[in-house]
Amino acid sequence: MEKTFTTLGDQRTQERKDAIRNGLLADPEKPTTLANAITIVGTCQDMCADYERVQRIVQFMVDDCEKTQHTIKHDARVPFEERMVKRYRRPAAGYEEQLPSDIRPPVVLQKTLDYLMDALVGGPEPLEKVHKFVWDRTRAIRNDFSIQQVTKVDELRIAISCFERIARFHILSLHQLSASSDAIDFDAYQEREQLNNTLLSLIYYYDDSRHKLVSPNEPEFRAYCIIFEIQDQRPDLEDRAQNWPASILKDRRVQTALKLDH
Repeated sequence: MEKTFTTLGDQRTQERKDAIRNGLLADPEKPTTLANAITIVGTCQDMCADYERVQRIVQFMVDDCEKTQHTIKHDARVPFEERMVKRYRRPAAGYEEQLPSDIRPPVVLQKTLDYLMDALVGGPEPLEKVHKFVWDRTRAIRNDFSIQQVTKVDELRIAISCFERIARFHILSLHQLSASSDAIDFDAYQEREQLNNTLLSLIYYYDDSRHKLVSPNEPEFRAYCIIFEIQDQRPDLEDRAQNWPASILKDRRVQTALKLDH
């Protein structure tokens, strides 16, 4: 595995040079303007890129959710690459920009979220046990969408669906884990923070795709935004809502949420 890690690292260096030369990645040695910024298009077809999978195995950074299960014959749990999901990586000084092969395109992000929600959140383990893992991996999904700045109708539809499901995950987590004695590592403040970030991105997608597609769940999530902002005591909440499309503003869920603010 160490040899594979070294080989992938060498390939990665060459891939970066090729991507910069072909205009797929910005050259960190050359100044650029916002108008000339390059939008990366992801090419990773797996839930986690080859390099990250091998890197985390070598560095013993594989989560329990990514390991084989205990069996009668095998007591020790070992990394199971097919279950490995890309971790969230906070942008920071000293980190090289991600390569196209690190980033998953929308279809793969949708497949990854399907796995997280169906196999883990909807799986046999309690939410308390898988929450931290899913929390981090859904954050990485949102980040991959953000980096690629999707604009095509089909990709916008996928992004909206994914962000809606992620928002529901955070709402469910707040409801079930805030008062759970088994959720030792649960932080309601951080959960609210990620829910807020998810809803803000979702609202952006709704607004950006207004004349491109219909989002049937938009009134539901606009209502969540209202309820979420009530605690922030923002005085312009109702005024901003008046700028929403009439069909959304008149929706019973939105109207009920607005009444809660009085």
